[in-house]
Amino acid sequence: MKVINTKTQTRRGKIAAAYTRAGFGEAAYQQRLAQMSAQQGGRWVTVGTEPLSASQHILHLLLTVFTAGLWAPVWIIRASQGNKRRIWGPAPQAENSR
Repeated sequence: MKVINTKTQTRRGKIAAAYTRAGFGEAAYQQRLAQMSAQQGGRWVTVGTEPLSASQHILHLLLTVFTAGLWAPVWIIRASQGNKRRIWGPAPQAENSR
């Protein structure tokens, strides 16, 4: 018997509600959940980066102005790192060394 805590149940409920609001319905949510569950030991894998969007730059500009420039280093770091693209994938296998 697999025990699921209430935090996990709440998160799954929110995800299911988001799928329903987006028009995918319960069936799409169940299919995605089954795919994720089938990948034993899966995790989020970073597959690349994208530049910050215009709205993110505007937000950082406003924060920099309102904090009299104190936010500028954060903006520079975020802009250099970009947005990470993540997908759900299998965990890397440990290599057996003999």
